[in-house]
Amino acid sequence: MILIKRYTNRKLYDTENSKYVTISDIIKLIQNNKEIKVIENNTQEDITNVIMAQVLLKIEQKENSRKTDASKKGIKALIQNSGDSLSNYINKTKYTIKNEVDKIIKKGETELNDLAKQFQQFYDSSTTVVENIPKRIDEKVKESINTLFPVQRIKEFDNLVKKVDNLEKKVKILEERLLEFDKDEQK
Repeated sequence: MILIKRYTNRKLYDTENSKYVTISDIIKLIQNNKEIKVIENNTQEDITNVIMAQVLLKIEQKENSRKTDASKKGIKALIQNSGDSLSNYINKTKYTIKNEVDKIIKKGETELNDLAKQFQQFYDSSTTVVENIPKRIDEKVKESINTLFPVQRIKEFDNLVKKVDNLEKKVKILEERLLEFDKDEQK
């Protein structure tokens, strides 16, 4: 923890680094996750919260160009609720912010679920179409074949092929017999 002393002339002195610091330097320390403690040099009273309030004021001044109505309302609410402690006010504010964030998350989840359902429906319908493509191709091929070669002609063609096969077998048998006959005649 860095000990900072505030002197009667309101100057702040960093005892660890042995140098005077400004509120801007303290902001940098806090932003770098350094723990600080500020005390009045004369009384040794802890005035860290007072300096932290000055840090907040300095940050607000730096951000003045980007100040919004929301920050004005926040400061106004803080002053109006000065009866409450600062930690109570912060807790109420955190609770309100958490509720708003939860609402946004739920809305986002709902929208994401709706999108997922739409995608699933699209995928299912696309899958059905893609799965039916081979079946449809087979149907079209059969239609084309039937148009080009009616079923009756195919059956007739099959019968002719069988008859030709039978004739070839008979011719082969006859040729073999003829060859045997010629051999017998030559002897």
